[in-house]
Formats: sequence, structure tokens, C-alpha cells
Amino acid sequence: MLHDARVQGFQHIVSWGKDSPNAFKVYRKRDFEYKILPLYFKMTKYKSFTRQLHNYDFQWIRQGNDKGGCKYIFVLTL
Repeated sequence: MLHDARVQGFQHIVSWGKDSPNAFKVYRKRDFEYKILPLYFKMTKYKSFTRQLHNYDFQWIRQGNDKGGCKYIFVLTL
């Protein structure tokens, strides 16, 4: 999805983060919900999408250029 955003020209809706290599940001939630979610996921609601992100340990970015975006924190457990 994020690769396609650059290739197909919808980076104004969703794109990779600016400061974090493992982060992304949704700029236009309504457009994301109606135009992008149905193309890549079975869900159609933005709230369902964010719930899934929480289930997979994604965290919201609270400061910096990527504020409001989401990143994946890889935690190695032994």
C-alpha cells in the first residue's frame, strides 16, 4: 500500500513517515477510508484499521515531524 502510494500518486492521503523509516502517516482519513482501505484490506472503517494496528503492536507517534503517524516497534523477546 505504501509503495503504491508513491507509484500511483496518493501520497497526499497516506505515505511513509519523514523521520522514522518504519512509520507511516494517514493525512486524509476520510479519503483513506473510502479510497484505499477497500483496495488493500477487508475492512472498510478507519477505526477498524487502527484497532488492528494496536493488535499488532503499532504505536502512535506523539511528537516530531511524524506526529499523528504510526510506527511499528520491533521487540525481541527471548
